[in-house]
Amino acid sequence: MRVLVIEDDALLATGIRSALHQAGFTADAVASGEQALAALQTGESFDIAIVDIGLPGIDGLELVHRIRGLGLALPLLVLTARDSLEDCVSALQLGAD
Repeated sequence: MRVLVIEDDALLATGIRSALHQAGFTADAVASGEQALAALQTGESFDIAIVDIGLPGIDGLELVHRIRGLGLALPLLVLTARDSLEDCVSALQLGAD
């Protein structure tokens, strides 16, 4: 399974990728919404994406919205330090899984 990690904190992205590799997954990481969109539109196949909400430029919620607008059906898991119910509901309404 190939995972796209979308996280702007380099240390956290490295930790997530390392944990995924140890679990037997292939993981690529990008640091912005723009980079994520570019990676997803290159034709490379990802099985799932882990999306941080607090991204520079295009934030994670807008990114989820744009990915769904492109018709991409890959599962989108939101990983964030935010804990408000509003953020959770917004992510799900925009297409996160």
